[in-house]
Amino acid sequence: MINSSEILIVGAGPVGLTMACELLRHGVSCRIIDTKTGLSDKSKALVVQARTMELFEDMGVIEDILKTGHKVSATSFYAGSDRIVHITNEDLDTHYAYNLLNPQSDTEQTLEAHLNSLGGEVEWNTKIVELDQEEKLSITLEHPDGSTSTIEPTYVIACDGAHSFCRKAVGAKLKGETFSSEFLIADLSLDWFGSKDEWYVNFTDQGLFMLAPISNNLWRMLIEVPWNMQDKSTDQQDSPETTAEYAYREEPTFEHLQEMVEQLGNPFNVKLQKPEWISYFRVHRRLIERFRYGNVFFAGDAAHLHSPAGGQGMNAGIQDAYNLAWKLALVCRGVGAPELLDSYNAERYPLSEDQVEKTDSLFHVFLLRNSVARSIRDRLASFLIGLDPVQHRLDNRLAMLSLNYRHSPIVDEQYSLPKPSGSIKTDITGLKRWRSFDDGPKAGDRAPDVAYTEQGGKPEKRLFQAIRGTAHQLILFTGQKPELSVYQSCHEISLAIQQRYGSLINTFLVTAQGNVMESNESLSILHDKVGALHQRYGARSNCLYLIRPDGYIGFRAQPATLESLMSYCDRLLSDHLQTGNNHNSTKNAQTALSPASV
Repeated sequence: MINSSEILIVGAGPVGLTMACELLRHGVSCRIIDTKTGLSDKSKALVVQARTMELFEDMGVIEDILKTGHKVSATSFYAGSDRIVHITNEDLDTHYAYNLLNPQSDTEQTLEAHLNSLGGEVEWNTKIVELDQEEKLSITLEHPDGSTSTIEPTYVIACDGAHSFCRKAVGAKLKGETFSSEFLIADLSLDWFGSKDEWYVNFTDQGLFMLAPISNNLWRMLIEVPWNMQDKSTDQQDSPETTAEYAYREEPTFEHLQEMVEQLGNPFNVKLQKPEWISYFRVHRRLIERFRYGNVFFAGDAAHLHSPAGGQGMNAGIQDAYNLAWKLALVCRGVGAPELLDSYNAERYPLSEDQVEKTDSLFHVFLLRNSVARSIRDRLASFLIGLDPVQHRLDNRLAMLSLNYRHSPIVDEQYSLPKPSGSIKTDITGLKRWRSFDDGPKAGDRAPDVAYTEQGGKPEKRLFQAIRGTAHQLILFTGQKPELSVYQSCHEISLAIQQRYGSLINTFLVTAQGNVMESNESLSILHDKVGALHQRYGARSNCLYLIRPDGYIGFRAQPATLESLMSYCDRLLSDHLQTGNNHNSTKNAQTALSPASV
């Protein structure tokens, strides 16, 4: 563990807690503070998307998250009494083919418990009263007893929400706008017919009406407040503060809720019970100008505010932290290039900008008032979602599985069309191999999780289970019908990578052949009996994929060559060159190949 007072995390919601947990998991200590006296007791952000569940699995908290969450695998959209669209999650490209509805309070409890198990602790009731980085970072903290202290961290991670002190201190602004409509959110028991496995969305004549099951006895209700009951005060309609803690005006009563439901026509004919939590809120689409100001990094609501459409907000913030943590850890450990930190803004800002725009557009479609426009929306949605490719693309987008960093300056790939050989048969084979790799996941994409069967027909395993950890994961594919020279080349690559980068990169060889090689200290063997891994990664021939600690493909190449791989790795891990630290490398190279037939 790098004992570091270099990193101060401001804010202990889901984003800040994720950041702290990940830094500790990567071997770097940090401080995390929050102005609150303790964890939130409100359900607030409910939706845990499939991609976030994959991150939680990697972090080691998924089992606890699943214990408190409620699985929902479908969404039905209605216009009055008519169901116009039904979407299922069963074809998602993930082990977690569903939404998980988990109260934010439970998510935070799980993350804090995990933080404590890693040796970290939140400093509650502690706030920043001054932040200055004119010469170097200087932070003044106010402690629970009223005393103050000044610290000089190297980095500050601002996860302090929509009304971020850090954002104001560096002079940054959340640019965007606020929806004119006002909404009400409530957690309550209902007497009605609804399935506990499904979201319900109704585009009523008077406004939006949504229901989602939190548990077997509790539902989340989100409704558009009827116009005659909305707060029209202009000071509330264009400020990000109105979304920060929901209750920006007096809490609605149960009677108010009943009246609103009736004005919306009570489209699902529900009988309401007294809510456990109820509040007004407004919806914003806002984005900070950039995610890094000097050595202050912004994540979560401090950097971007979304509409609730698609349940993206909290998930995007958690993924901000997950993206930044491994990069910051490598730099703090002295083994990562500064370019890694620059890539945080280069990767997360365009993605967040796109998410804010798309969720904003989706919410505007939800709130259409013109009867003709609504009729067109309903008919078009029914037709388009009925097309399998459209539904598959939409599902994977909302689950955040198809989001990628292809535009990133720190991802790369090397492959090209094969040169003519003079043999038609050879040229056709080469083109097929090139086309297969070209169709595979690109550099910057989320690495696909694949279920594969080992030798002997053992139960299926998943790739993510095999490669889980904090290192980069190098996957060498032999291809479908490799020659012995391919195995020798892969072994030489694995030895060179271990010698140069040590534990920073783990190497795996994926082969569909028999026990041609045995696992050793530089190379782990994954037997892909039926070829599922090869097929999903477009590996008809020898190739490689380097998967980053956050599960995205940093580099890929066909064929697998040491020169191209090291050129890429040296750019990002240039301070970690282990020359000659493995005196057994020659012996290992001589004994790795078994006499089994290829």
